[in-house]
Amino acid sequence: ACAKGCKWEKALQIFEFMMHKKVESDTITFNSQITAYDKGGEWKKALQLFTKMAQRKIKSSVSTFSAAISACKMGSEWRRALHLFSVMRQSEIESNSISFGAAIGALGEVGDWGKALHLLSMMAQCEQDFNAQTYTSAISACEKGSMWEQAIQLFREMGKNKVEYHNITFNATIRASEKCGEWQHALHLIRTMSRTRVDPDVSTFGAAISACEKGCEWERALQ
Repeated sequence: ACAKGCKWEKALQIFEFMMHKKVESDTITFNSQITAYDKGGEWKKALQLFTKMAQRKIKSSVSTFSAAISACKMGSEWRRALHLFSVMRQSEIESNSISFGAAIGALGEVGDWGKALHLLSMMAQCEQDFNAQTYTSAISACEKGSMWEQAIQLFREMGKNKVEYHNITFNATIRASEKCGEWQHALHLIRTMSRTRVDPDVSTFGAAISACEKGCEWERALQ
């Protein structure tokens, strides 16, 4: 309850008290503490607890892996996050939307758009819920891989699935268009922002202007 209620420091104090008193911990207890470390941005300590579970032969669950993967993602330890996701799959533990989302987020950061799209497909097969962050991470992976058409396709898929658009989603899609000089798509996305009542920011206009410059549409860049 403390971990989920953002009282992660209190949760850790309780756990340390339990360890001091040598109270036997179980999967649920460890999950709560790993989640607390995740909330507190302490990815190293989250992994230490994850390792300690294995040493004590305490069975890990999907919640265990999801919290550990999320902690690594929050700490920008993308490759560690992907390794944990791989271990979870090898352990035949069924993934949930949190673990999928964290793994796709890691792939988005390293620009592995192929694997990101593969995980999205797996999410659909497992009937997991998609959210804006999941789509944005996949779009970011496509952007880093200069795969603007795939980014646009994911953006449209969000609309079909009635997933709410966010500013960061538009920015990632516009950047994908900008990298390939697709200024028409960049300007269309800005108009779509207005229709969906999502406010653009400096990054939005910067990417759109850059797209116009690359497309030799300097007059539109000045408008």
